[in-house]
Amino acid sequence: MLNPNEEEENTEEISMATTLDLKPPPPFDAEGDNSSLAQRWKEWRERFNMYTVAANIEDDAQKCAVLLYVAGPSVHKIFKTLQDTGTDFKTALEKLDEYFQPQKNVIYERYVFKQTHPTPGESVDSYITRLRTLAETCEFESAENEIRDQFVMTCSSHGFHTKLLRETDLTLAKLITMARVKELAEKQALNISGHNSWNNVNRVKDEGNDEAKDKVRHAKYVPEPHKQNKCRNCGNEFKQGHKEVCPAKGKTCRACGKLNHFARVCRSRKNPPKDSKKDSRESVRVAQQQTQKQSPPNSSDDEYTFAVSSSKITNIQIQINGTPIAVAIDSGATTNILDSEAFACIRKRNKHVQLEPTQTNIYAYNAVQPLPLLGKCHLTVESNGKRTISTFYVVNGKAGSLLGNETAAELGILKIKVKEVSKFHSMKTTGSRGRNEINTGSHSNGSDANSQSDSGNREIRDRNSLKNIDINTQKILDKFPELSDGIGCLQNYEQSLHVDRTVTPIAQRPRRVPFHLRKQVSDKLEELQSLDIIEPAEGPTSWVSPIVAAPKPHNSDEIRLCGDYRRPNQALLRERHPIPTVDELMEEMSGAVVFSKLDLKAGYHQIVLEENSRNITTFCTHKGLFRYKRLPFGLSCASEVFQNAIQQALQGLNGVRNIADDIIVWDKTQAQHDKNLEALLQRLVINKLTLNLEKSRFNQPSLWFYGYILSKDGLSADPKKVEAIKNFKTPADASQLRGFLGLANYCSRFIKDFSTLTAPLRELTTKSCKSMVLSHSVPKSLTLDEIRTATLNDPELQSVTSAVKEERWNKTDSRLSQYRNQHEQLTVSECGVILRNSQIVIPKSLRSRVLSIAHEGHQGIVKTKMLVRSKVWWPGVDKQVEQTVKECIPCQAAVHQSPKCQPPLNMTKLPPHPWHTFNADFCGPFQNGEKLLVVIDAYSRYPEVEVMQSTTTTVVISKLQRIFARHGYPEELITDNGPPFNAVEFTEYLSARGVHHRRITPYWPQANCEAERFMKTVTKAIRTAHSEGKRWQSELDLFLLNYRSTPHSTTHTSPAELLFNRSIRNKLPSFSSLQHGDGPEEHRVVRDKEENEKMKVHADRNNNAKESQLKVGDYVLMQVPKDNKLSMSFNPKPFQVIEIKGNMVTARNTERIRNVSFFKCLTNYKNASEEDQNDEEEEFDDDSNQQ
Repeated sequence: MLNPNEEEENTEEISMATTLDLKPPPPFDAEGDNSSLAQRWKEWRERFNMYTVAANIEDDAQKCAVLLYVAGPSVHKIFKTLQDTGTDFKTALEKLDEYFQPQKNVIYERYVFKQTHPTPGESVDSYITRLRTLAETCEFESAENEIRDQFVMTCSSHGFHTKLLRETDLTLAKLITMARVKELAEKQALNISGHNSWNNVNRVKDEGNDEAKDKVRHAKYVPEPHKQNKCRNCGNEFKQGHKEVCPAKGKTCRACGKLNHFARVCRSRKNPPKDSKKDSRESVRVAQQQTQKQSPPNSSDDEYTFAVSSSKITNIQIQINGTPIAVAIDSGATTNILDSEAFACIRKRNKHVQLEPTQTNIYAYNAVQPLPLLGKCHLTVESNGKRTISTFYVVNGKAGSLLGNETAAELGILKIKVKEVSKFHSMKTTGSRGRNEINTGSHSNGSDANSQSDSGNREIRDRNSLKNIDINTQKILDKFPELSDGIGCLQNYEQSLHVDRTVTPIAQRPRRVPFHLRKQVSDKLEELQSLDIIEPAEGPTSWVSPIVAAPKPHNSDEIRLCGDYRRPNQALLRERHPIPTVDELMEEMSGAVVFSKLDLKAGYHQIVLEENSRNITTFCTHKGLFRYKRLPFGLSCASEVFQNAIQQALQGLNGVRNIADDIIVWDKTQAQHDKNLEALLQRLVINKLTLNLEKSRFNQPSLWFYGYILSKDGLSADPKKVEAIKNFKTPADASQLRGFLGLANYCSRFIKDFSTLTAPLRELTTKSCKSMVLSHSVPKSLTLDEIRTATLNDPELQSVTSAVKEERWNKTDSRLSQYRNQHEQLTVSECGVILRNSQIVIPKSLRSRVLSIAHEGHQGIVKTKMLVRSKVWWPGVDKQVEQTVKECIPCQAAVHQSPKCQPPLNMTKLPPHPWHTFNADFCGPFQNGEKLLVVIDAYSRYPEVEVMQSTTTTVVISKLQRIFARHGYPEELITDNGPPFNAVEFTEYLSARGVHHRRITPYWPQANCEAERFMKTVTKAIRTAHSEGKRWQSELDLFLLNYRSTPHSTTHTSPAELLFNRSIRNKLPSFSSLQHGDGPEEHRVVRDKEENEKMKVHADRNNNAKESQLKVGDYVLMQVPKDNKLSMSFNPKPFQVIEIKGNMVTARNTERIRNVSFFKCLTNYKNASEEDQNDEEEEFDDDSNQQ
């Protein structure tokens, strides 16, 4: 029995526990972040120990039961799987410690310690406490020194950091004292200066339709009073020499936009513009947020955000580090923002997430003060199956979170188009009145927040609304939203792999993964595990294969993870299921006009492998062994078993077939096609298969399918494949030729007699064919054995050999006469080859071959002669070399005619009377793009000039009509071959007025000499006016007046007098009674003829003119314009002369008319055939319609 005192004490303890009403700690989260599991368990166990002491729980069995009950069901479930747990509290706690606190990695713990930084606003004591907690698991030799060093290294204050480094005997205790003093002093100074006021920063508030409240309110800036020791440009302390190093120098004020000062000291700051819209239903309200200490004012690392908080803004829910967070989407924001409340939610599940200090300034729309940032962090964002890592800035308060344009675009949430921002509706959206729209007031300039303007509206669309999906197909797809949900799994089907047990299993050595790809491989493995495609391999395994990690060609940040299953494939027994061909499908699709192609997402991975068939797929990585739960790529039997599985799943559907993971749908009408498509989609949903809609194509009149184009016309070749064949490099050996034949074989079904056409090429690939001669024949090099053999078979050289050896020359033998003159230089070598000094005498049978070899590279006559003479000789070698080079068409086409051979001039006769014949041409363009239409009378040389803004046929006709209105219609018009003069409309205009139109020889402007010569004169006048700074259009009239009144050098009479039969008055004085004509008409004709004859003699002498020797039937090369350095001077394709009219030659057909100087005659050309004469010109055909 208890004595009264003990009973009284127990009563007090029980009453104390009852009075305290203690609540146990919350259940332990055993399924949270694994990286902080040990630390969280340690903290929870300490709280539990305090609870048992405070609750006076001393019984061992009772403490064990309370431990498992309070820890929660997840811990209890784990505890049941542990062995040798016993029944007492101590043993149970030890087993749980072993489970939750595995052997720690000291290196990683120290890494976490070194990465720790103080968060903005965190006190000194709080930061030191965090460092002490982290140091407990780091096993430092001196934890105090490590904490001291980490504090100094992460100190954000430059001045205090410098002060700490100056201390020679700095201890942790001294550091804490100094830091506390600094922290307390800063708080007191802040309170004194009054910088803890509240500012209004971009808050949105609904205030009804009250016009007085519907305005934008902004915080007014009140500059500090100017002090003598403060710089008036930057606000910092002004010292000697500060002007040269002032940080505001060259910077732009955010308040007034002027240079060389900051907004905080601006003395001419303007009030921000107010919203003048009176009928706006939603006005901008400004959230009151405490302004933190500002970043350096000259920071250039500024970001901008617009709609931070609005009751009208649509929010969506995304996963940030595994935590669902509602965010607003803003296409105008350049950064991502989390409020402190959202960041706290993320920290609950991710204790390792720490804020980093930042110097970045983030400004709300039209705001001057930056948002109060607590720091930044890098978080994993996931939405709609897409994942990315982005930087988030944490803002103090509860204003809401915001996702910037870049991150939203990476996640596929935003599609930025012209005047449109599309957002997928598959995400959960929340917004007032259930409106599926987002209005960005930042872009509307004060317009109605609910306005449907293109620049402010973001239409929410279905994720499947792709460019290749029409409205009717979209409606069908909307009935089956499950089709795009992840990677499917074929219902009630497991694939078995048949393994040949006689093949010895092989466990291959792992293939090292490059260090820079390890993180990507780890992420890929985690992704495949989360999708239930692979699983860790447990227990003994006889088959192990290495992996190959290759970056994707179009996105180096992603990789392809492939298993090297070459060894396991040797043991796999194939089922040999047939795979249909395109030809078989075409028989079924006869008459189809509408096609769709659907792509199964990650095709093979939608087939589950049997449990017993998974070990052969085991592969090794730096993270351990894994095996596939789904059918992997790389197995030899994968394609046929997958084809069979999908084919069985689609059995019985009309107008539907598949080849591997591509399913094609077709029919003869649109309605029937849509019916087949809907039936297919329903079957896919029943079998739990999913599609990759981005690669699928719907309702197409023609469709690319396995290398061919399917259409209502049947099967046709893929243009890309045809282009590849056309651009194939000329094969240089048998291997390259086989490659070309393999590529060309793709089009064999579309080429008649393909086998016959390619037979010669196939023959070249056989072993019996020792050499290949492709494209152009190349002469083979000569050997002494060939020359000796040819010499023995040459009767002429045998006679020479006998004569040289016997030193007797038969003077009656005509064959030896050419050698007899060289007999002193001729010898016979031991091998039977005749030498002329050191030159080899070539037999007749090899001379043409020697010339071909010597002319390789197409050297000229002199160089080719020198090359031949240096090695070989035979009688008449120089003439044969010269003839060979002259007959070489590529050489003739590439060489200029220097000097150019021109025919003698054919002078034009003077027309019978004025305005009978006139010449026309264009002059210019000039500086402003204008041209001149020059019309000059061939009899009087009277010019008419019209300024042209355009040279179209219509404009030219209108200008000529004005000239004809003054002088009447001529009988003949001479022009070049420019586009306006070649138009049908121009020809019809002249024909209707009885004017004969004669076009000169193309590329021979001398035939239009009157107009060409006058253009030089008028161009000089315009150039002179421009140099004097005068308006040349006005000076042109003065020039024409003087030109028309000046006697012409040929006629010795002014053009105006010849045309009008009177002289015109200019500024020069004249005495009319003394002026008289220049004689009768006959005198002018004679004078013109005499002047023309003088001109002809002079021109022919200077041009070294000669009469052309061309005859009808000759083969010639035609000169063509040069476009670049590789352009030929002459077309290498020979022409045949069919007509000669004066100096105008027609070659091949009437369209190839040129002056005789444009042709080079080919001598001894005998290879032209009738087929060559009828061939059309290709790249060397020049446009005769050019001027």
